[in-house]
Amino acid sequence: MILAKLISMKNKDRNIREYILEMFHLASKLKALKLKLLEDLLVHFALISLLTQLNQFKVSYNCQRDKWSLNELISYFVLEEERLK
Repeated sequence: MILAKLISMKNKDRNIREYILEMFHLASKLKALKLKLLEDLLVHFALISLLTQLNQFKVSYNCQRDKWSLNELISYFVLEEERLK
């Protein structure tokens, strides 16, 4: 149930930071159940589930050589949200 919720999450125009933290919280619950998800996978889940208005942001991430941590992802999302306002 928790994994299904995590996989099917969509950001429906809410604060991106809170949205990603909710994903991280679900992943923590899964870890307690002995199902550990790699941070890279959580970053990809977050990127996949973003609104289409952030497609350019997704392209930018995919062009990077370095992969971002969840904290970096949140920071960049917050900056992107501010830019879009």
